Amino acid sequence: MLAEIFGLDGVLVLVTVPGVLFAAPAIPKLARNLGSARSELARA
Repeated sequence: MLAEIFGLDGVLVLVTVPGVLFAAPAIPKLARNLGSARSELARA
């Protein structure tokens, strides 16, 4: 239904932009966790 109104590109933008805005505070935490997991694997 939304794809008929906005097209596929519009729907992707409508889903991606709010996702990035609401997830922005969690991105540095996620990157830090990935970095620590990588260093743990390198030590093992």
